[in-house]
Amino acid sequence: MIPADEPITISQPHSLELNAERLLLSQGADPDIVKARRPKVYQLAQQAVETGLTLIEPHVWKKMLRVERFRHERFDLEGGFTLQGRLPAEVLAGSEWVFIAMGTLGLRLEEAIHAEMAQDAAWGYMLDAFGSAAADHLAEQLMAEARWQAEKAGENVSTPLMLGHANWRVDEGQPQLFSILQPDSSILRLTESSLMYPRKSFSLVLGLGHMQPGGSLCESCDLNATCPMRKNR
Repeated sequence: MIPADEPITISQPHSLELNAERLLLSQGADPDIVKARRPKVYQLAQQAVETGLTLIEPHVWKKMLRVERFRHERFDLEGGFTLQGRLPAEVLAGSEWVFIAMGTLGLRLEEAIHAEMAQDAAWGYMLDAFGSAAADHLAEQLMAEARWQAEKAGENVSTPLMLGHANWRVDEGQPQLFSILQPDSSILRLTESSLMYPRKSFSLVLGLGHMQPGGSLCESCDLNATCPMRKNR
């Protein structure tokens, strides 16, 4: 079994390694083709990575909680927390543990993107693309950590659960996750419409246990047959 004291809520900087290739892949582009046919765009991507890495202030919050009871689309978790919704019930069914995490790249990047968009749209867009790719990369690091925990305990991992799905709207799910993790509001907060701010942020949920292993996030997406980025995931 996964020890109940691993890990608890934390807020700490995380290092990220990113390059122009990964940024372009995140936008559905082939880096080799871009480099050969549009070298200025490739150079802009390199510059966005170099600049973006100086602007980010990554922080994460995470908890691994034991499932005490599940019924009627509601998970009762240790510590008196609850998680409910149609999609969590479908994706996390059979889980013995729930790994909940969220993170942000910080306000400096957000402000830089906003300022650059007004001055140079192409540069601002590329910096924005960097932020999206970096946030995805940070989320992948946390999911890899949860998978390592599961593998160490001989358990399986569910399909990643992300907010915004038709069966788990952000205004239903995000308040639950913020209530559980309670991030520092000076670093990460919810807007009135339940969107995360700064925008280059994410939240995720994974189930762990002896249930059937889940698939990738792409497999559960309604756009999986037509998404141009699926082949790169």
